[in-house]
Amino acid sequence: TIKEGLGSRTEVGRTRSEMNGTIVVEDVDLEGEGGTSRRYRRMVFLDSSSLIQSEALIRDGAAGQQSEEEIIDHAYLSCRYHHAICAVAALAPRPEGGKERSRCLVVGLGGGGLSVFLSRQLPCDVTTVELDPSVEELARAHFGFREAEQLRSVVGCGLEAVRARADREGGALDLLVVDASGSASESISCPPASFLMDDFLASAAKALREGGIMAVNVVCRSENAFEGACRAISGHFSDVFFARLEDDVNKVVLAFKGGERAG
Repeated sequence: TIKEGLGSRTEVGRTRSEMNGTIVVEDVDLEGEGGTSRRYRRMVFLDSSSLIQSEALIRDGAAGQQSEEEIIDHAYLSCRYHHAICAVAALAPRPEGGKERSRCLVVGLGGGGLSVFLSRQLPCDVTTVELDPSVEELARAHFGFREAEQLRSVVGCGLEAVRARADREGGALDLLVVDASGSASESISCPPASFLMDDFLASAAKALREGGIMAVNVVCRSENAFEGACRAISGHFSDVFFARLEDDVNKVVLAFKGGERAG
């Protein structure tokens, strides 16, 4: 989860998604340590109990800057579980003895902050798959998301994208990140249940090279359900660990596919 905080709110965008209902983009002033205030941009799913889907830091003194890309601080990760994902991304294999970037597939774009960070701050070549075209449009319009040589975005089904990678070029991925939202009514609200099924997990393992890593953002308040998710993933990967974040319902499950873990 992202810090809630209370402060002034300014709506900067709104759309109606066929998949996620009404989505609002707003700028919020939040008080931090020492009483200092910082401004964040949020993507909020109003029809999902006002879920804060994404949050990004707005640069200090950005009011006079023109483009959204300049306004958003892409070197800052607002979500603590993104820190865990990026930490393990540094362990991902790199082709050609480390001379090339790690080949990374991210399922779920949101505001694009994680994908941009992986491509700019870490040696990753990133393709992101986003199911909801409205979310991608908002990421481009309000969160400064721009494709680049090492960063691409595709609107489509993440399940199908992983299966296609496995069938077409199995063993080519170094890092697979599953950061997809599901239903708040389920015991596991992220990822959707289909991403924890054996057929998908088999495809995920096949898509990764030896030593490759899958990182899954799991939002779950039931320990039994979480343990079941870990068991399902363990059936397809040699080593499975998880990062539990203090005061956060997000847990990051890290699954390694045999072989060497780096290099």
